Amino acid sequence: MPFVITPSATIDIESRVISLAISQNGEHLALSHWDGNLQICDADGRQVNLCEIDGRAGMVIASPSGGFIVGAIEGNLYSLEEKGNIAWEYQVGGGVEDIQSGAGGIACLDGAGKVHLLDINGRMKSIIEGNSAEKLVFDSRGNALAIISTDGSVRTYSPSGEMILERQPRDDKGERITAACFDSTGHLVVARETLGLASQDEDEVEVEWWTPLGKRADVQGMDTRCTALTAYSSGVLAGNFAGEVYLLDRNQEPVDIWEAEYAINSLTHLGDDVLVASWFHLYRISFAGKNRTEEPTWQVEHPGIVDFVALDKAQKIMCLGGEDRNDYTGEEPVLILDPHKEPEWLDEGGGDQWSQDLQVNETPEPVGELDISDDYSELLTADEQAQLASGHLAGADGQDGLPEDDASDLLSALTTELEDDGSTRDDEVTSHEDLMAGLIEDVGGHRISPVANSGDDMEVASDDDGTAVVRLDGGDSYDPNERIQRWLWKDGRGKVIGEVAKIRVRLSHGKHRFELSVLDDDGVWTTDTTFITVQ
Repeated sequence: MPFVITPSATIDIESRVISLAISQNGEHLALSHWDGNLQICDADGRQVNLCEIDGRAGMVIASPSGGFIVGAIEGNLYSLEEKGNIAWEYQVGGGVEDIQSGAGGIACLDGAGKVHLLDINGRMKSIIEGNSAEKLVFDSRGNALAIISTDGSVRTYSPSGEMILERQPRDDKGERITAACFDSTGHLVVARETLGLASQDEDEVEVEWWTPLGKRADVQGMDTRCTALTAYSSGVLAGNFAGEVYLLDRNQEPVDIWEAEYAINSLTHLGDDVLVASWFHLYRISFAGKNRTEEPTWQVEHPGIVDFVALDKAQKIMCLGGEDRNDYTGEEPVLILDPHKEPEWLDEGGGDQWSQDLQVNETPEPVGELDISDDYSELLTADEQAQLASGHLAGADGQDGLPEDDASDLLSALTTELEDDGSTRDDEVTSHEDLMAGLIEDVGGHRISPVANSGDDMEVASDDDGTAVVRLDGGDSYDPNERIQRWLWKDGRGKVIGEVAKIRVRLSHGKHRFELSVLDDDGVWTTDTTFITVQ
């Protein structure tokens, strides 16, 4: 059983948390809620203020000068003192999409795609016209700001708004940037994923290093999508969809750090260690020098998927937030923890005492895997069940209810017909194999990933008992080289519920998320998601 740390306090939530932050001195927390309010709490979880933000509170970060910076979803940018009083307001168009801060000040992406560069007092320094911008990344030293665009391009700017470099997509079929950060030397590190067919001299998933002068310094291939990057004292830490964590550095081989059971949500450095968020857990991993351990130093289980991890500047207080993606459960609490607390051994027979006290609504989980041995009689109509009972559908005398002699004659005729068509079938198979061989020869060194297809989203009506049996069909998944080795179905909690292409699940009222992953023999995973709504 694992070592765990227990929260020092919890904050009960009535409206879903969409962003959270801790002030730099660690004395206050700010929580943005789905209902548009901003909740201010002290380090013990007690509410200090509930602020109504014009345009609904959205993203919140710690202000470099103390207090918080809050972007309204349909309004302006605000600076708040620690207890919630507004210090200044900056007008933006179309609401606030992203906020980042650093030694160079504050950067704000508005709904019109423009990036506003401000000093810590809210005075505008420059405005950068956007180009499908979707995310901002600040160099913590304050020397550069990176703007990530939806088309896979990346541009960096100086604190005064002058462009330093422009990285264009390398593939004309499209690509996307899945993670980005600046390393400790000021190099921009981006993880890219090709949306089309990768060329012979590149991998489908790669991590690139760019110098502060705008030149690409190195590129390293990865087996699966990179989901998180964060700077480390030397190089960067990278997490991927397969749950693996690596230490990467320019012109060096990747160093394996740790592997989780599920995809990596985020990475946060804690001194020389790293905090790994993966599904419903946060793990502290020690890997530097003699402190390296095979198992986590400690772990914390949250009632929701861990979406938010925040630390104060001194890294003495930490808070976790997230939700379980289920419409039929209550809102999950925010946990306040001391990351340096002495961990406790969780006994096999015992539970995490704090989680036992949480008010979490229990609901039936999806169960049941479709199998050829399943009894389908319950799915037949009354007439069909009567025919089945009397032997007309599958009689005891012979095949499909036929007399034994007739069944034998029918089987003999069918066998003869199949033998007559054997040469044609062999030709078709040979032709297909030749075609695939030619295709593989044509693409040469290209790495062709499998394509996961979890099926269309569905809305189904429940039965009288309030549940519905739904078939999840991944049969349209394919690999161009016909090399799919594994199917993996997961529910909204990240629990594996099936390892075949098609499964059956029984669901209660609400909206349910399912994820299908397929693996080829190159070790490459791809994923698709479907939503089932039971009404």
